[in-house]
Amino acid sequence: FLTIIEAMQGKVAVNDCVRKAGSAEACSRMGGCAMHSFWNAEQERVTKSLSSVNLASLDYETYYPEARKKAKKQPVRVL
Repeated sequence: FLTIIEAMQGKVAVNDCVRKAGSAEACSRMGGCAMHSFWNAEQERVTKSLSSVNLASLDYETYYPEARKKAKKQPVRVL
C-alpha cells in the first residue's frame, strides 16, 4: 500500500522534519531538537504500517459496508 501512496503523492512523511532530513532544506535545529527522535520513530511506525498492507488483504466491507449491496446491483464488467 505504501508503494501506491508514494507513487501517487510522493514520499510519505509525518512532518517536514522527517521529509527533509539529510537534504539542503533540513531544519537547522535538527541536531539538537528534542522532538526529532520522536518524529523519526513515528515515521518508522507509519512506514512499517503502510508497508504491511496490500490491496488484497483489505476488508472492504469494514471500510465500505455498502460495497456488497452496490456490487449486487451493479455487476462489474470484464473487458
